[in-house]
Parts: sequence; structure tokens; C-alpha cells
Amino acid sequence: MTFLNCDNLSVYCRRFNETDRELYSGDIPNKDAEAFLTAEIPRFDCPDPVMQEIWYFRWWSFRKHIKTTPYGRVLLEFMPDVTWAGAFNTINCPAAHQLREARWFRDKGIAEEYLSFWLNPETKAQIRRYTFGPAVSAQAVTAVTGNHTLLENLLPALKENFCEWKKIRQLPDGMFWQNDGLDGMEVSIGGSGIRATINSCMAGEAYAIGTISEEAGYTEEGKALQRKIEDELWNPEYGFFMSRRQEDHAFVNVRELHGYTPWYYLDLDPKYDMAWKHLSDPEGFSAPYGLTTAEQRHNGFQVARTGHCCQWNGPVWPFATTVTLTGLEKLLHRRSPESVSRRTWFSALTTYARSHYLRESGKVIPWIDENMDPYTGSWLAREFLQKDKDSFIERGKDYSHSAFADLVITGLCGLEISANGIISADPLLPAGCWEYFLLDGILAQGKEITLQYDYDGSRYGRGSGLTLYVNGEAAAHSDALGHRITAR
Repeated sequence: MTFLNCDNLSVYCRRFNETDRELYSGDIPNKDAEAFLTAEIPRFDCPDPVMQEIWYFRWWSFRKHIKTTPYGRVLLEFMPDVTWAGAFNTINCPAAHQLREARWFRDKGIAEEYLSFWLNPETKAQIRRYTFGPAVSAQAVTAVTGNHTLLENLLPALKENFCEWKKIRQLPDGMFWQNDGLDGMEVSIGGSGIRATINSCMAGEAYAIGTISEEAGYTEEGKALQRKIEDELWNPEYGFFMSRRQEDHAFVNVRELHGYTPWYYLDLDPKYDMAWKHLSDPEGFSAPYGLTTAEQRHNGFQVARTGHCCQWNGPVWPFATTVTLTGLEKLLHRRSPESVSRRTWFSALTTYARSHYLRESGKVIPWIDENMDPYTGSWLAREFLQKDKDSFIERGKDYSHSAFADLVITGLCGLEISANGIISADPLLPAGCWEYFLLDGILAQGKEITLQYDYDGSRYGRGSGLTLYVNGEAAAHSDALGHRITAR
């Protein structure tokens, strides 16, 4: 049963195609975008025209990155070939975000093939080039696909990958170190060292492998590393997770957005929730066009237009925004902290949506690129590269290094699919912000799922409140937002 037609999708695709300079193409060129997206993506309706437009724009942009290889379909980060990529121009840095997005395609093979690509030794893919947790991603993908056989088949490779990470990055005390550039965060204020990113990822991997394999040793390893993160990387003076220098183990004493990474992977004690008060602080991470990669009050904060084109010492970075909002989403679905609210999350998401534009030559068109000036909304790396005649034309255009649709599905709409087939919804949409929304065409574990919110029943004519439909039938309902509803 279809609750929402594809009329909006058709209008958006035509508009995006008309304003696009199609310099590079993957498997699905612009002329085939509408047909592909009509068949493959969920549909979304809401009263915010920007949120709705960017929902369709991000899917339209994302399909450009699908590329067939002899080992199945993969997802590119950059459309043009770049010298630091691995096999078939793949880069593992954004793979977790790409997999969380791709799992919502109706063709589940896209996500499954891409996940398998990273774990297949024949591909010669650089799975440990950048920080990336394939076991955590495998759980996220298979919870939606329901393909538990794939999870079991990948388990030996997941274990081997974890073991190799320990060989190359683990210190004698059990913690991990990482080069900031290989966290995808070059020129960060904190620099390289014992970072919250790599350690949280490895703890998450241990937990995930322990769950998949039912081997207690991995779970205990995850617990031990989590304790070290809490004991060693939490700076009580600053009330924040901070990096330590590898050479002398001293804190770098700067709050950086990657300090929220532990919540992406781990269930932390409420005593650490105080860190979130800096998210909406204009001297912390909150800026007109998004979340800054370092706290603005720090003397090392800058938005430079000289030097390296990608600096994570101040600019907005969609990758880090995705990690942060996903981590906060998970926290808010567990409890209601005093230091941060659902309204904070919603405000950050709407700001993120409104950053997806290029304002140039009197035109404003939907756009995603590498990094952004947090005060003007201009795309910084693009400015750098336009000055360099030897650089790729529009290298960062349609940059696939972050997620958006997944944040709408699992955060804004609050849809969760558990591995055992339980479907639940707890939207983070604060009461009173919107009168309605409709998420339709979700295919998960072979079930057709629709989530509808209609404050007074006047928008869709199927009753008021929040309703979860499974295979066209109402399966769970709440009269108002703020309550989790559950079905099978």
C-alpha cells in the first residue's frame, strides 16, 4: 500500500538535473536518476520545504556514487579519481555513513555488496587506511536487510580486521592512537595521538563482534577499552572527552567536535552528559551554518583561507556533524539528559539542512561539498581549489562523506529496526514544531513500513497522532509525540 506518491520526487529530480553540471557519472547518470530513485528510496513529506528538498537532494546526489566493480557495487566518496584513494577509487573514511544511508535503498544488495567489498581480500581495498568500524556497520546494515547469513559469513573477516587494527594502532596499555589526518581530520588543533575517535570505534567493534559471535572475550575487551576511554580521555576540568598526546600522555586541552564520538559507539554513564551543553553554545560549537569542528572560544580556532584546503580546526564538516547528531540521537533515545534536549538536536538538524546550498552568481541551488565557513555558508575547499588551476574541477561537488537521510529516518522520525524484527518509533521531533510528517516506502526485513504523524488528522485523513503501519496495516499508535511505539 502506497501512502505517498512520487510527484514531489519527480519535480525535484527535474529541478536538480536542470541546475546540475554533470562532470562525472557513476552507474546512474542524471537522465536515469528519477527512474532509479522512484524505485529505490523512501518518500518523505513534512511542512519544512528546506528539509523536504534536501531529503530528495541528498538521495539524488548519493546515487551518483554507485559504481559497479568486478566485486560488486561500491560507493565513491569523490566522483573524480583522487590519488589517495584505493581500489576502484574507494576510500573507507566515510564508509560507515554511506552504509547507514544505503541500507534504506529497496535494493539491499547495494549496501550488502559494498560492505562485503571492504572485507574481501581479493579487492585489495584499503580497509584500515582511515578509522572505520565494519562490524558496527555490518550490524546496522543487516538489522535493516535481515540477512543474518551475511553477518555470519563476514564474521571471520571482521575478527581479522579487528586483530590487524590492534597490531598497527594499539599501545601497550590497551588504548589506540591515530594520526588526525587518518581520522579524516587533518590540521586539527588536537593533532595526532590517543584520540576519542579511534578508541571509541575499536570499543564499538569489540562489542559488535562479541554480539555477532556470542564470544564473551570480545565483549569484555570492549568493556575494558570503554573504561579506559572514560578514565583516560575524559578531562574533568573541561567536562569533555579530549585527546592525549602519545609522547607524554598530556591532554591537548581543546574541546573538538570529535569528542562526541563516544556516544556514536557506546552507552555512557549519565555523568558524562554535561559535555553536550557545549553543542548549542555560540562560544562552543554552535554557529549560524552548523557545528564547528573546534570550540570557538579556543585560541587555536580559525577559519583559514590559506594553507591546506581541508582544515578541521574550525570549519563546519558534514562528516563530524553526522557523527555528532547520530551520537546525540542515540543518547536521547535512551534518556532525557539535563544538559541537552530534543529541541537542541532538532535545531542542529535543521541548521544542517539549511547549510546544503551554494550561493553564487545570484543563484541559490542545493549543494553538498567538503567543508564550510560556519559564519558565511561558503564552501571553503571549493574556494581553495578554484584558485588552483591544476586541481580537479569541482572535486568536492556531491561529496559523499556524510549522512542525511539516515538522520531523518532514525532520528527525526525515530524509526528503529532491531535485529530480531521489532520495529519501533520514537521521533525526536519536539512537540509543537511540526503539525505533520509522513515517512513512506521503508523496506526492512521484508516488511513495508510507513510512519505517519498528523497532529489533528487534517493532513492525511487517517486519524490524529503517531501511527506505525506495517504492510499497510496500523500496527502501533500514540496520541502524541514523546512516546515510543512498537510493533513486529
